[in-house]
Amino acid sequence: MHILKRKNIVILITLLLIVTLLVTYVTRQSSNQAKPDTTQDAVKEICADGILEISKYGNVKINLEHSKVLDAFEYGDILTISFSDVSVDVPLCVSFSDVDSGCPGLFLQIDEGMEETELAINMGNFAQTYNIAEKIVHEDKSYEWQYLDGMSENICFNISLKEKAGYLEQFTIRSMTYTDSREDYSELSDEEFANFRKVTAGEIGDGVLFRSSSLTNPEHGRNIYADTSAKNAGVDVFIDLADSDTSVLEYEGINDSYFISQKYIAVAASMDFTAKENCDKLAETLRFMIDNPGTYCIFCDEGKARAGIVVAILESLMDASYDEIAQDYMQSFINYYKISPNDEVYDMVLNGNLNKNLNSVLGVDPMKSNLKEAAQKYLISIGLSEEEITKLKTNLS
Repeated sequence: MHILKRKNIVILITLLLIVTLLVTYVTRQSSNQAKPDTTQDAVKEICADGILEISKYGNVKINLEHSKVLDAFEYGDILTISFSDVSVDVPLCVSFSDVDSGCPGLFLQIDEGMEETELAINMGNFAQTYNIAEKIVHEDKSYEWQYLDGMSENICFNISLKEKAGYLEQFTIRSMTYTDSREDYSELSDEEFANFRKVTAGEIGDGVLFRSSSLTNPEHGRNIYADTSAKNAGVDVFIDLADSDTSVLEYEGINDSYFISQKYIAVAASMDFTAKENCDKLAETLRFMIDNPGTYCIFCDEGKARAGIVVAILESLMDASYDEIAQDYMQSFINYYKISPNDEVYDMVLNGNLNKNLNSVLGVDPMKSNLKEAAQKYLISIGLSEEEITKLKTNLS
């Protein structure tokens, strides 16, 4: 009896062990099937089917909703954009200033309430850099984009994850925002709100040169303040880097402005000051200044990027120190974003924008070089004669 009982117990324990092993195996298999493959899950890819528009600066607006991008990726991710036989790695950002000058990115922007998903280069031309299209400028300064061989508005852009959060730290630091509400800048004067100020670096004469945000474009609500500031300063020669001869006349209220009653040139400059088209426009602008001595004001939409670089070139020509140029350039970011020289983002903007641009345009390290000599060589390279440069310096001094 005892032997039989002992055998039965052994058999029972064996059966229980077998059942337990089977249950464990089935549970693990079920769990493995239900559990997603995290490796595959990380490899996401979406497609933008076609180009909606190429902007005057060469920014490529692709057919892709913001929500589709953000369902697959997050701001600060590094993505690989593939189209035709091209492949380029870019960070996912919001504003062009989220990347250094000359760097590409995928930007999710809102313009007048409309979503825009853009492939662009900060202070550059994405369409031409990556051989998508060539800008054809007509005699009346109007333009059109001509697609290059193998390219069309139906290009498919494949977007995949290159590195998760690979640009997140930079993006977080650079994610500066500003508003267009005057009430949000109660600590600023009307001139500072308009990013309007006198430029006196180097040998530039007192009250000869000013810079500003747009006096014509009402988009950011600063044009009226800028226009009034220019009138109070006695500006009588304007350099509009943002608009063309025709577009400047289309703004509401332009005929009632002080600006329209004075001498001006509107050249619709792009962001790339190494491109021949833009060099030609800068040469045209400087010749206008040479032929029209007076009190100058240089502006673009915000008075930060294009105006900032043109003014920096002129400051260099007039023997300003690097510190003077840097301080003037960064004042725009202080006005708009309320940052200070003690903020980490201050040096990032200075190095990533001003220093990179001057290095690219003048071909020298701005912190270690003779900027006056470099600026003179640059102006000669874009077509100005030494006599013209001398007249320009005389007008500015």
